[in-house]
Amino acid sequence: LPDNKFEVTLDMSEGLGLSLGWTNDNRVIVAGFRDLSNGDWGPVEACGLVGLKDQLLAVNDHSVAGKSFVEVSDLIKGSGREIKLQFGRWTDDEAVNMGAGTKPPLASAS
Repeated sequence: LPDNKFEVTLDMSEGLGLSLGWTNDNRVIVAGFRDLSNGDWGPVEACGLVGLKDQLLAVNDHSVAGKSFVEVSDLIKGSGREIKLQFGRWTDDEAVNMGAGTKPPLASAS
């Protein structure tokens, strides 16, 4: 993928172990990671590619731009066993240029 975008395809049969948040400008970002019920790391964290504050751009090639928590949650839950997530990563300078604050308030997603 171009520039600072990347995607991961994961088995989510045991869950993702991912917490999402929304910025003031409605970007969906990684707010944190959670261990799975069996104590293992979730597949998003375990893949080693996704970091805090990375922006979720798409779920299974469906853009999440402008979508609500419920809409993004439904996209993830409707994925079945395998899910493809596309993320973007920007430096603080690039984020500021995009109009995002450096520490936006987060709305937790479970």
